Amino acid sequence: MLLTKSGLSRRLYQLANYDAITGLPNRTLIIDRIHHAVEIVAKKELPVAVLSISVKRLQNVAEIYGAKVYEALLRTVTKVLQTELREFDSLAIGAQKEFYVLMERLTDVSRVTNYCKDVIAAFEQGFHVLDQDISLSVSIGVAVYPDDENDAIKLLQLSNLALHHAMLRNDSSYQFFKQEMNNRVQRAGEIERALYSALNQGAFYNHYQPIVDSKSGNVLGFEVLLRWPQCVEYSVEELARAAEQTGLITRLTLQTLERALLELKAWQSLNNSLYVSVNLSAHDFQVPNIVQLIAEIIERVEVSGHCVAFEITESVMLADIPHAIAVMHALKALGCRLLMDDFGTGYASLTYLQSLPVDVLKIDRSFVADMVASNSHAVIVRSILGLAHNLGKRCIAEGVETAEQIVMLQELGCDLYQGYWFSEPVCGDEATNLITRSWKQALSLKAFDHNDDNTMSARAGS
Repeated sequence: MLLTKSGLSRRLYQLANYDAITGLPNRTLIIDRIHHAVEIVAKKELPVAVLSISVKRLQNVAEIYGAKVYEALLRTVTKVLQTELREFDSLAIGAQKEFYVLMERLTDVSRVTNYCKDVIAAFEQGFHVLDQDISLSVSIGVAVYPDDENDAIKLLQLSNLALHHAMLRNDSSYQFFKQEMNNRVQRAGEIERALYSALNQGAFYNHYQPIVDSKSGNVLGFEVLLRWPQCVEYSVEELARAAEQTGLITRLTLQTLERALLELKAWQSLNNSLYVSVNLSAHDFQVPNIVQLIAEIIERVEVSGHCVAFEITESVMLADIPHAIAVMHALKALGCRLLMDDFGTGYASLTYLQSLPVDVLKIDRSFVADMVASNSHAVIVRSILGLAHNLGKRCIAEGVETAEQIVMLQELGCDLYQGYWFSEPVCGDEATNLITRSWKQALSLKAFDHNDDNTMSARAGS
């Protein structure tokens, strides 16, 4: 069928300004409408709200269920968003299938709040599309004229900033823009640039804390602790949060691992069974090829996977339990050991412990710190040790700092120790001196004086 010139023009206009699947106007058109709406109410100073909406996991649907289900779901989501709108509100869609809403003729923002709540409630019901039950969550960012901004494009940008903050939550939520939020976002951008600069300059470095066998008193391995560059403008917590949010945390993890393995390779001339233990975050577990990247480093440095351990926390289980377990098994296939860090501080460990291919439980330092003074904490430590041993796993007591703790841990049959009683975290050169050191004599003492002077002498005399 041939199109007339006018028909072709209409067709090109449609393709340029409307989404092919949903028929919704695109981002360009919604900006024009926002600008027009602001002009109309400028003299009356009535509120106009701009909403940016992100549907989490929407893009994954095409990969899992195929294009037909994805397109049908996208149309269904569009209907849900439209159902809660009034006839003079506008809905649009962006290139990445994010949605935009323009709300006009507002007397106050309660209408916006109600819309957000209604949309979230609709999403909580789930979607049934082409015989598939699909669960999605939604995040909404809101900016309001004239309180936040007078310009159409800037209003949309501010709603996107609010959306970014809403998306930090795991569940469906909405967030109104606040100026403090903008200040935080600007600071986050500065921190991110500083982080990239430090990463590219190799400003990060490793420290190592020994893990000591309770029977022999020998160092069996080291936990690797990433040290951040000295920075007067930003705190370590801010840098760590920015690394998580930008995804740089995985680059840092892999760099940390490679530095540690290069040092380990040199140390193995002194002890060929020595291992290093590196922390893997929940974000690392979500990187699709994380196991391949780790395998490439192990192969490149030419060390055995049996000399590499990874410490994980319960947070890796929160997003996708089957995926997390699959990653753990893949790491085990490389020969790596798995340590459950901070054990006892959450509720998920006991639930999934039997199905996790974990070799060692690390008793959280909070229990070790108070076990001498608190009977309840001593009971918890005893219970964790009993549970681990019954499941064929070993235990590391973290945060061991006093002779009293050593005595009690010996009585309870703890396998491994880590803490300042043995050594603070040290640089690679100082760690070399710890490899051949033994605490056997100190650990064989049946009793310690419990004053501070004797505790220090027990350490010094080891």
